[in-house]
Amino acid sequence: PGADCVAWAPMFDFFARHRRPAADEVRDIQFMTPSPGVSAQNHWATIYRQQRVFEMSHVDLHLDPWRHHVTGTTDNVEVLGLNLPDLASDSLRVTVDDQSLAVLVPQDGMVWLEYRETWKSARAPDPAKKSPQRYGGFRDVFGNRVQLIVGTQGSAEETAWAWAKARYDAEYLWYQGNASIDVLPDDLFDPAAAPDRNVVLYGNADTHAHWDALVSGVMRMQNGVFNLGEQQLQADDLGLLAVLPRPGSTVASVGIISGSGLDGFRLTERRPYLKGGFAYPDLTLLEDRGDGTVVRGAGFFGNDWSVEHGEFIWADGF
Repeated sequence: PGADCVAWAPMFDFFARHRRPAADEVRDIQFMTPSPGVSAQNHWATIYRQQRVFEMSHVDLHLDPWRHHVTGTTDNVEVLGLNLPDLASDSLRVTVDDQSLAVLVPQDGMVWLEYRETWKSARAPDPAKKSPQRYGGFRDVFGNRVQLIVGTQGSAEETAWAWAKARYDAEYLWYQGNASIDVLPDDLFDPAAAPDRNVVLYGNADTHAHWDALVSGVMRMQNGVFNLGEQQLQADDLGLLAVLPRPGSTVASVGIISGSGLDGFRLTERRPYLKGGFAYPDLTLLEDRGDGTVVRGAGFFGNDWSVEHGEFIWADGF
């Protein structure tokens, strides 16, 4: 008595007559995702890369395994993967977005299509570019067994700030999600060790011993100067939140919590990037205008992690 609900006959009757389809039984896929870094795959279809970052991507596909034919439509998809290992053919006809093409099916059954004004058969995507394993958005860096690395090469005040900020972030994640995060000073950290783990750097090129080893040349923050590509800003009150790929890895990212001086470092202290409901792009540049903090610029790197193919908005120019 009181536990009858766990053996409710109509529920078990429903279970006996319903099951999830096996992978090779799925013929139709309707799948949407805001980002491949959040969710990329539904059965045999993978939205590997978007045309417009963090806008909704959609596929509506039908597979006819007997005619070796996939038909359907897509929206905001740049690279599409079709995983068809059980297809009894070495070729496949794909009719998508009113375009038809014949593609070869490799032995592993993984077919790749890339959209460049028209759909074309493609090789496996370059993992150095944005991928479901490393797609960006600043908060994405706090996964993949992240390590927080404190810069200790600056002044006593700068080092104290870096320790306090890293410890705060680690304890926030501990409280919020029961996470246990490594927090290390830069002089105890070996960049060659565990190269596929994410890292977050607290400091800039002048205060962090491993900036040059872990941050690509596309961006540099040091005391008094910020460089992004060929552009430069000179100020000592700039704060920076950014994410880039970790050199030498196809899956790991480097997060950057930085500033062009102590005032700039402090601008990052109250940014709620770990709090639910808040999202930050690949790069956010903050500036102290005296009467308050403003976002001097923000945006996303290109799918190749470059500045020139990215999308950025700057207040008052760069």
